[in-house]
Amino acid sequence: MTEATILDRVFIIKDDNIYLKLENQLLVDQFNKVKGEIVEFLRNQLNNKKLTIHAEIVEMAEQKASLFSNSDKFKFLAEKYPILEDLRKKLGLEFDY
Repeated sequence: MTEATILDRVFIIKDDNIYLKLENQLLVDQFNKVKGEIVEFLRNQLNNKKLTIHAEIVEMAEQKASLFSNSDKFKFLAEKYPILEDLRKKLGLEFDY
C-alpha cells in the first residue's frame, strides 16, 4: 500500500499533534514505517519541531448492502421517498422480481 493511500484518510489537528484515523492495525503498521519521514518533512516545512503524528484505529460504519436489482433500488428509494410507491401504483408499473 502506498503512502498516499494511507495519508488519504481523516485526520484531526490539535495544537502540535496530528491524529490520523485508520481502519485497521495493518494500516497503522504501514504508516509507522514511513512516519519518521513524514514527521521530519512536516516539521521542516511548517518550522515546528514539536509536531507529532499519532495513528488511531477507528471502526468503520457498517457498510450497507449494494443495490444490484431494480427492485432493491426501488425499495431503497421508496423508503427515502414514500411518494414513489404511490406513483408506481398510479402508473401501473411493475419490476422484474
